[in-house]
Amino acid sequence: MARITITLPDDVDAQLRRSAADPRMRGGSAGLLARALIAYGLDHIDEPAVQEAILDVVGDDRARRQRVGKTVMEERWAEHREGVEAAKAKDQAKRARRRTPKDGE
Repeated sequence: MARITITLPDDVDAQLRRSAADPRMRGGSAGLLARALIAYGLDHIDEPAVQEAILDVVGDDRARRQRVGKTVMEERWAEHREGVEAAKAKDQAKRARRRTPKDGE
């Protein structure tokens, strides 16, 4: 058997754990329930309901990645702008020191 690790949204994790605790599971764990659901989904992968579920998950993941990417880029640009402003301020201070007459001149 092979192992695979997946990340589940909190609500799906909670639903999986609640469903695994159901007496109809006959003491099965969340992992066993997940394995059964994956096997069922693969056996019925061509069915419209399964295809729709796949499209929903793919769409949700794309939207999440876009949000994360946008946030990261906004943070990078903010850091870049801060760096540019700091460099300008440093350059202006250096120029001002050059223009200021020294004592005794």
